[in-house]
Amino acid sequence: MRMIYISCNVSMLNEIVSLLKKHKAKSYQIVEQASSMNKVGNPRLNNAVWPGYNSLIFINLETEKTYNSLITELKNYNKKVTMPDEKITVSAWKTDEFFWE
Repeated sequence: MRMIYISCNVSMLNEIVSLLKKHKAKSYQIVEQASSMNKVGNPRLNNAVWPGYNSLIFINLETEKTYNSLITELKNYNKKVTMPDEKITVSAWKTDEFFWE
């Protein structure tokens, strides 16, 4: 299993969630209003100087096929984006345990 962490400008959240649904993601968590100092684009610290914030998405995928296709899609998303503030940050790692029972 793989865990994927996605950080995106709140304005891009619906588009990223649509990508997850396209890849038949059944379970994910969204964390709202995360402050962010980004490698590209402006900081989003939700204050008067740096308005805006990021949303975080955590998704655990059970198959390598789904993981590989989603990672490819997320990379392609960043290649197509023209504005630095619309780029996403993605990190992924293997999970040893994942349960809900």
